[in-house]
Amino acid sequence: MQYYSARIIAVAADSLYNNIILCKMFFTAGDYRKAGAVCEELDEYKKAAQLYERCDDYYLAAEMYARVEDYGKAAEMYERYGDYNKAAELYTMVKNYTKAAQNFEKAINNFLAGKYYFHLKKYQKSMELLQKVAHDDNTYLEAGILIGNILAKHGYLDLALRK
Repeated sequence: MQYYSARIIAVAADSLYNNIILCKMFFTAGDYRKAGAVCEELDEYKKAAQLYERCDDYYLAAEMYARVEDYGKAAEMYERYGDYNKAAELYTMVKNYTKAAQNFEKAINNFLAGKYYFHLKKYQKSMELLQKVAHDDNTYLEAGILIGNILAKHGYLDLALRK
């Protein structure tokens, strides 16, 4: 019985060693995507993310950075990939509200972009975006309240009450 346990450990160690060599071989050959996949198998997610980023596979890089809870870098990768909603959500997690607002705007989520610009005290930009919220959108009422707050802050109380 002990022989089989020792043999299993030896095979696992050989497999690990082979994967490390395989990763180095792919890296040396410039095949960063395959090197990243091997690093992912080795649970080296940060290294895998860096390799995926190096070969411009931003989606996989973002996924790997998210696994190691580097949400700022993951958001940057999602933004490069073009998934602006996901990037904006991650930017809010790291409290980068300016980037969150910009990404919500790119994603054409006028309400959330306007809301973040409002909290950043960029009222003109906020007003422009909040006015684009569709009447049938379930955030329309809240957008109207924010527009009223902006108008009241700028001394247009009578107009704010009518909106």
